[in-house]
Amino acid sequence: MPPETGSPQHVRRFPAVAVNCFTGSLAQLLTRRGTPVNESRLLELGEGYLFRCGLDEWGYPEYTFAVQDVGLLGCIRLGARMEAAPIDGPDGLDQLARLCRSNGGAVVWVNTSRLTHDVFYSQNPAYLHALLVTAVSEDGRQIQIHDPLVVNRERYGCETWVDADAFRVSLTDQVRTETYNHMGLAHSISDVPAASQETTATQTLAALLRQSERYADEAAFSRAVDQYAQACADSFGAEPARRRAAARRLFDHINVLYVVPCLTLFGQSLQQAGAGPAVLQHHTELVNHWRAMALLALKFEATSSATVRERISDRFATIAQTERAMWQAIQQMRHGGSLNASPVTIHEQDKVPS
Repeated sequence: MPPETGSPQHVRRFPAVAVNCFTGSLAQLLTRRGTPVNESRLLELGEGYLFRCGLDEWGYPEYTFAVQDVGLLGCIRLGARMEAAPIDGPDGLDQLARLCRSNGGAVVWVNTSRLTHDVFYSQNPAYLHALLVTAVSEDGRQIQIHDPLVVNRERYGCETWVDADAFRVSLTDQVRTETYNHMGLAHSISDVPAASQETTATQTLAALLRQSERYADEAAFSRAVDQYAQACADSFGAEPARRRAAARRLFDHINVLYVVPCLTLFGQSLQQAGAGPAVLQHHTELVNHWRAMALLALKFEATSSATVRERISDRFATIAQTERAMWQAIQQMRHGGSLNASPVTIHEQDKVPS
């Protein structure tokens, strides 16, 4: 039940299990509808392990996947029937109330600077964020939300009731610097897939093989690391404040937002698919190289050292090589084999602390 209007806002926090706010919200909605699903399954079916280079909310380079497309495609391939409704008009909250009653909730995109349930959002620049709306009070004055991922220093999720008028602003006040504008629509599930048996190794492998084929055929994926390396190099040549910010964003995109969290899910998918030692070794090396890159990013933020910048460039080249070898090894799984893993050296000064 919602608290009485004007009473202090109670927020229940819990350890974050989501890797991404949008796919994590969809996984939570499916679970609430009686179809438990791991987020990794959505990334398998939605082809979310294919990363591309782009720009983040503040115009800095990022290495990520097409979050909304991946989540929706993953749900559809899982067998769910998706429903979208506009929420940027005067009846937006009425639409949310309808979706909550009929479908158990809806995933929405919000402007974080307008959120009131966590001080983290008001203390940081605005960005586009997805969360799950699970209920609207009978009088329409309060909204119940499930926020699957607050990317503070310690990642966590939370649930609470928020003021409807304030939440309406978070739904409609567009993030001005956002590259991709996903706001204005609520995404819900009108029909859930029938209860299914546990995903088999063959099914997981088929999903990964489909992604390996796209990786081999489409330069947007196979050259993404190279493009990201060049974009970061360009940003490191900017004026000092932006150069330092770009280095910090490189660290954030690796450790906090996308790369390492998604690679962790990727490792689970590879295990589920029955990947052999060669594939798993490539994956482990790739994670280690990205973690080493994150440390270099912090060093460059602090020093702007030309030597560190050169090591970042070298590390990007090694990451590109390792990533391509991993996807090639995954392709070999179609024939029941895999490529031999090639050892890749991590410089002693760049090793990740154990």
